Amino acid sequence: MEKIHFNNLGQNKIIHIALIFALLCLLFGGLEIINFRNPKINKIILFLGEVSLVISLADMQGLFYKNSVNWNNKGMNIRIKSFFGTDIKFSQVNKAELQGDELVVYEKSNKKRIDLSKISQKDREKLLSIILEHIEE
Repeated sequence: MEKIHFNNLGQNKIIHIALIFALLCLLFGGLEIINFRNPKINKIILFLGEVSLVISLADMQGLFYKNSVNWNNKGMNIRIKSFFGTDIKFSQVNKAELQGDELVVYEKSNKKRIDLSKISQKDREKLLSIILEHIEE
């Protein structure tokens, strides 16, 4: 059975710290606020900012994991066996349920089916509980 990597974007402090670090590096390296004796130091700081930005954004999207679920208070992105995944806005969801090996999400305008075969039962239930927790009633 495969596992899902769950990432609550609103509470992930490591990503927030990495983004702040990247912003500071981009500002200090790009604007050359501090004049170093060696001008290559500003380029190194700028490069560190760019690399940390790319890594933190890739982690936010779950690109390092085969199966990932990223969510905040507004919605979620479920990437199971696909590169782009399925986006769900919690304000559009009426109900969600597990039907065999599928997660069925009933939205106001349509129905989304997500194949969860080969995913552990514990992760299936956690995914469903996250959706049900955020549905607006």
